[in-house]
Amino acid sequence: KASQLNLDTLSGEITFQAQGLKGTFDGFFNDLIKKFEKEHSGCTIKWTDLPGTDDFDTTMVTQASNGTMADVVNMPSSTIMALSRADYLLD
Repeated sequence: KASQLNLDTLSGEITFQAQGLKGTFDGFFNDLIKKFEKEHSGCTIKWTDLPGTDDFDTTMVTQASNGTMADVVNMPSSTIMALSRADYLLD
């Protein structure tokens, strides 16, 4: 059984990865990141964005398999299915 995350003690860098959102949703995500960092002063968020290409699912499975996947990922359902088939998702 996984333990619950204590949000009062968050610290360090959190990597957030999206697919094709930079350039269109910058204002929304930058404001959200600033708000989160203000509420959790020990944290910084690094936002990375991959192009919306057909190989996004493969890229995410590769990152999961070699331990380089971001802490938080905004992904389509096809990526969720690809990670599930590769046995990289937890319930």
